[in-house]
Amino acid sequence: MAKYEIAKLIQDSEKAQGEEDIRIFLQKINVFLNDSPGHVRLLFARAELYTKQQKLSFAINDYKSILSKDESNKKAAIQIEQLQTILKYQNIDIFESPNTNFDPWLD
Repeated sequence: MAKYEIAKLIQDSEKAQGEEDIRIFLQKINVFLNDSPGHVRLLFARAELYTKQQKLSFAINDYKSILSKDESNKKAAIQIEQLQTILKYQNIDIFESPNTNFDPWLD
């Protein structure tokens, strides 16, 4: 796989808008990742596409893969923390339970 092709794919994927565009770029990135599963830039691009689709758990998995290759990657660590916070608040229904121990406004 040519570095130019990967760079172009990543650059184009950052501009993806709409479900169909995102799906197409995910397929293209997955093809390249099959050949080179640890490619950090491709994992970042795919994680960003998953985030656009609101598939946050998939994005977190990609960021964790990046951290497994490079533990010092601060961007991946920050993204994991942010996405986990978003998932936490999406999964809390403050009106479902009177238990204020889990009130997100008191965090």
